[in-house]
Amino acid sequence: MRTKEFLSFGDEAKAQFIGSTIWTASVIATQIEQSMADCIADWYTDDPATVKQRNAEILNIMADYPDSYPTGIVVAVIQKQCGKFGG
Repeated sequence: MRTKEFLSFGDEAKAQFIGSTIWTASVIATQIEQSMADCIADWYTDDPATVKQRNAEILNIMADYPDSYPTGIVVAVIQKQCGKFGG
């Protein structure tokens, strides 16, 4: 699925996808570098207002790359914030 198809989903589906992708990335990060997992948790947080803001930021970036893949964009945003996986 490309980002252009993903962006046609409802708001709740998009939020669930982004949250699940970030949660999965955080779990992977715990196996690579705990400080990266901590960074992801601090950046995305459990605060609903912050989560909504982060999701909006990610969706804005996705709109610029309609032929990309949504998971790739989420991972790229995470890596911009917290460093590369395995790097």
